[in-house]
Amino acid sequence: MLRTHNKENLSSVFLAAILIAAALQPSPASADAAADVAVDAGGASAAGAAPASPGGGAAGDDASLERIVVSARKREEKLQDVPLSISSISGAALQRDGDYTIQDLSDKAPNIYIAPSNPRQTSIQIRGLGKNSANDGLETSVGVYVDGVYLAQPGEATFDLNDLDHVEVLRGPQGTLFGKNNTAGAVSFYTRKPSLTPSSEVEVIGGNDGTYELHASATGPVAEQTAFRLTAYDKYRDGFFHNLYDGNTYGGFDRKGVRAQILNESLGDFTVRLIAEHYDSKELFANSVLFEPFTQYANGQSYTKSLPVKAAGLGYTNVIFAPWSRLVNLNSARPVKTTQDAYSAQASWKLGQFTLDSISSFRRYTFDAKNDGDASPLDIVDWSGTVSSNRHWSEELRLSSPAGERLDYVAGLYYYHLGMITNSPTQFGSLASSFYGNASTAPGALDGVLQNTIGNPQTNSYAAFFQANYHITDSWTATGGLRETRESKSATIDNTIVGGADPASLSAADLAVRNSQIVLGSASTSFAASALSWLGSLSHRINDDVNTYLTTSKGFKSGGINVEVTDVPLVVAPETAYDIETGIKSQWWDRRLQINGNLYWSKIENYQGNFQSPNPILGQYIANVGNVRVRGLELETALRPLDALRLSASGAFNDAKYLNFTNATCPTELSNVSKICDYSGRTLPFAPRFTANLGADYNQRLAADLIGYFGGSLIAHSSANVNSGLSAYGNQSAYTLTNLRVGVIGHGGAYDLSFWVKNLFDAQYLTAAGPSSVLGVKVITGAPGDPRTLGATLRVYF
Repeated sequence: MLRTHNKENLSSVFLAAILIAAALQPSPASADAAADVAVDAGGASAAGAAPASPGGGAAGDDASLERIVVSARKREEKLQDVPLSISSISGAALQRDGDYTIQDLSDKAPNIYIAPSNPRQTSIQIRGLGKNSANDGLETSVGVYVDGVYLAQPGEATFDLNDLDHVEVLRGPQGTLFGKNNTAGAVSFYTRKPSLTPSSEVEVIGGNDGTYELHASATGPVAEQTAFRLTAYDKYRDGFFHNLYDGNTYGGFDRKGVRAQILNESLGDFTVRLIAEHYDSKELFANSVLFEPFTQYANGQSYTKSLPVKAAGLGYTNVIFAPWSRLVNLNSARPVKTTQDAYSAQASWKLGQFTLDSISSFRRYTFDAKNDGDASPLDIVDWSGTVSSNRHWSEELRLSSPAGERLDYVAGLYYYHLGMITNSPTQFGSLASSFYGNASTAPGALDGVLQNTIGNPQTNSYAAFFQANYHITDSWTATGGLRETRESKSATIDNTIVGGADPASLSAADLAVRNSQIVLGSASTSFAASALSWLGSLSHRINDDVNTYLTTSKGFKSGGINVEVTDVPLVVAPETAYDIETGIKSQWWDRRLQINGNLYWSKIENYQGNFQSPNPILGQYIANVGNVRVRGLELETALRPLDALRLSASGAFNDAKYLNFTNATCPTELSNVSKICDYSGRTLPFAPRFTANLGADYNQRLAADLIGYFGGSLIAHSSANVNSGLSAYGNQSAYTLTNLRVGVIGHGGAYDLSFWVKNLFDAQYLTAAGPSSVLGVKVITGAPGDPRTLGATLRVYF
């Protein structure tokens, strides 16, 4: 259990947020605005509808769909005018659906997949690209940004998605305008800004499995032309996994966070926005469960070891293979703790018709995970995991020319520094010596030994960029962009041990047992590289409602350093992505119908993939695969046939393959046949060929001061392999998730009460699966997706 009495553990910061909210005195119009947000049926998605007013009409544009504004090209533009494959999801839509975690974005936009096995190993993929290895010396292919600030690690994005203005998902290489080049795409979060108009809201969520959440926000003036915004959350869940050893539930979380902002516009042409954030989280992870013993290799040869037999010899007779019961048996699992602090200053100067923007930021992040190292109730490996921390700061200066001219452009400079230290410790327990040796092995051979692998990667990145639009005619526009990036990286890796017996006192046989499980030695390396990224695009506006485009680009992802292994090449070469896309963005039927679609083809050279170290103790490392190709179709539509009814549909066909991957590490079921496999032509893992999302929302006035609403969604995935090594045991069949919600809004939008259910039919699916090792023998494990969850939400506006 992470928290004994969760409702009695609200910190003072959350109580302060509620008191501030209650003390504000908004105008009556704010309650009407709250009603608009509360019944937002489509959200500001790429195919989204406008928020509905209490009377059932659209807010601001009768019954038409909302004209969405995005900042994907570093200036505010209508989404329909941007020649990119982009989805925009409003904060109101996320709030409406109770989607407050980054993995929820997987259901909101086509061709994005997010699976957080733990905060450090959060996998963010777009079009099948971007699988994270939890290697701290390497960036991911999908960049994550918050208010224009790049996040060094995907785990930094596991904060609560509370009080957001919107989220933009950009697919394809983002090589010219973003702080760090990204070969697969980018996810940008934009928080709500402070406002001089007072408003506040408090939301309480309760559900099964001990779910409890509190979200609160308040905004208003503090001085003339100066506004504040305070956002806070406290959330708790027991989890879905039951631990037989201690009776506790695992897979839950205990998270808190606060964000404070000040916006000053008193100096006319100069505005500044200051943001300070703090988040911390404790999570008990036990997401992998035993599916079945490993009994046979692919060539029919029997596997001679048996987990039940091996375990029984150590006194462990309760090995359970019941994956959908979500049972585990762990004696030393500890909460995974993460903490992060973030500070940024956004300043904007109006220099005549030009605008000069500056974004300065500093972030620090810590991660502390000590897992049950033997996945059993035995004291073989007391714990193993990773303890890491980083500090990074960045500065971006950007000059924007006036919009509406024949030529408009954005030019800028960027600097980024990352300093990190990461330690992967393994603490051996009282049974380790006899388990890895035999009954006569001296206890001190491994008992009490602590193995540490410490790395300290450092990164410096500099870039200059320029992108311009030339409006050839009123209907034709050409866009070109360049970005020159230079990066340098360095790292040292040290393997050390402490504890246990003096090696000099051990016999040769005992010393051999000790050395079979530890690694000694150190290494260091550094490199520097430069890359030029570019973009070219031609768009044709057929009329006010139909826009077509053709875009080609080159993206670059920095090389990296393996900081957890020393027996493989430490330096990983950069990725280079070449992409071509063509698409249409259109609105029909007086803007009640919106259809956006695009075709894409990308080739990634020197793709950075996962490999298994020759020393099984060291696990996986990163190296260059060869070339990868992705191609497909993405479609997003929205329809508002009635003022009170909104329908949406999005989907993708994605063909992601290794063009040449001749040096792949064979999966466990083939390991007695060959150590090297040729995966050329194979589909990438975690890349279903088809995904689709269908949504419907309806609201109806029930009385003069009461509105009822109903909504739901279907999320479908075709079959895919959910094992990074493409083991046959990772094959996941197609599945569909069903989510429903129903609620009422009363007193002019002053409150919103809803009841909801996610995964209504309790679909069984895996987010990861494949061969693993428990107690030194092979076994099949998997990470089940969330079962059916249900609950209620009360949202009050002051």
